[in-house]
Order: sequence, then C-alpha cells, then structure tokens
Amino acid sequence: MQRNEYVRYARDVLRRGKGVWVLTGTSTLFRVSVLREIAAARGAVLPGRAGEFYDRRALTEDMEITLASLRLGYRCVSPARCATTTELMPTWRDLWRQRVRWQRGAIDNLRSHGVNRVTLPYLGQQLWAVLGFLVIVGYPLLPGLSLAAGMPLVLHPFWLAMGALCLVDRVVTVRKAGWRGIVLTLLFLPEMYYDFFRLAVYLAGWRDAVLRRTAGWHHLTAVRG
Repeated sequence: MQRNEYVRYARDVLRRGKGVWVLTGTSTLFRVSVLREIAAARGAVLPGRAGEFYDRRALTEDMEITLASLRLGYRCVSPARCATTTELMPTWRDLWRQRVRWQRGAIDNLRSHGVNRVTLPYLGQQLWAVLGFLVIVGYPLLPGLSLAAGMPLVLHPFWLAMGALCLVDRVVTVRKAGWRGIVLTLLFLPEMYYDFFRLAVYLAGWRDAVLRRTAGWHHLTAVRG
C-alpha cells in the first residue's frame, strides 16, 4: 500500500510538468548559491535564524526548504528519468509516527511562512485533502447507515458508474507498481482501509498542531538480517 501510494505520487509529479510539492528528503540537489541566498534571507524574509539554510525548528525540513526556495522565486522540479528509492515503514506503528510527523510538520511550516502566494496552494491542498477524505468515508458509510435504518439499498446506475470509474482510475494510476499493486487495488478493501488510516493521520496532525503538542523525530533501530 505504501508502494502504491508512492507510485501514484510520482505520476502526479510528471503530470504537473515535473513540478514538485516537496523537494524530497530522499534525494535533492541544490545550487550552493541558492543555499547561500536562503541562509542570508533567514530571520528577515524567511523564518529561522540568519545564516542557516533551513529552519531547525521544522519537523519536515524538506518541505520547509521547499517553501523557502519558492518564496525566493526558484522553481522546484523532478527530472522524469530520475528515480529514487526509500525504505518503507515496517509496521503500522512506525508508519503512524512517520506520517503524523509529516502532517504536523507541514502545518507548522505553513504557519511559520504565513499566508502568501506560495503557501496558498498548499493551504488549498489541505482543504482538498479534507474533501477527498470525506468522499472516502462517505462512500461506504452512507449505504451502511441506510441499511442500519431499515431503508432499502438502491443500486443507482449513476453511482455504480462513478464507483467503476474510480476503480479504473486507481488501477491505471498504479500500473507501474506491477501486478501485485494492481491486484491490491482490485481487492479495494485494503486500500480503503489504508485511506481511513491516512484520514486518521491527517486529523491527528491537526489535533497536535492546534493543541501545540510537543513533537519530535521517530528513528528506527537498524537490525541485521
């Protein structure tokens, strides 16, 4: 499920004309002159201490330096033929901690950079995520509530067509993950469960940000095979 998610994200990057939302921490190259310009702007135009190329308070330093680069007028891109790999989280607990940190870090980054032409699309992305999650939750929830209320379940052709279209879209967007990724998508329920998990992560990140809870990094212990 993590692999399918990354494959879909890579496809979205290419469809955006190689423009990326975040300069991934897995592998990013910067011009030295850009880093010097960012460091010089800290404490004035950009948040953070003067002389540092990223705000050390940030939980998601890759997103923070992306916002800094964009605010100084630079374009952040990903070459189509450049592929990077990363280690996937081995357990649900580790994945939860990683993703809550990402979400909380994103909110804190947007707060520190304020509302401007650079951050507005990211704030819109947060709103779009809410709408997307509401659809994910509502699609199976409404038929369940209807049955619980004793109402007959009517299979309307329009909504059946929408569900089929959604499934086709999910298969097409994950085809580069190979047959395992496609089979997982066709099973439908596992990825729906994963989407519920992502919704919980999203809400937990906002909860921690609103309550100003102390947040930190979560490191995995390397184990020899």
